[in-house]
Amino acid sequence: MPQLSIVIPVYRAEGCLDELYRRLVSALELLTKDFEIVMVEDCGGDRSWEIICRLAAARGNPAAVCQGAGRLRRRAGAPR
Repeated sequence: MPQLSIVIPVYRAEGCLDELYRRLVSALELLTKDFEIVMVEDCGGDRSWEIICRLAAARGNPAAVCQGAGRLRRRAGAPR
């Protein structure tokens, strides 16, 4: 289990995920080498999930949290 876990809700964030990840990793590495980044994609309908999967495959981190067939089935933060 990592010493530090960062959980990021992602909704329609395709334009900033790469930069967010790069800056976050740079800052976290100053604190500890034992961390994880968990990105939770909330069905925004853009390419966020593809980007998260690419980051996870290329770097082994972030972990992608999902439900069902790879994504949340509806916006988890949306009122019912």
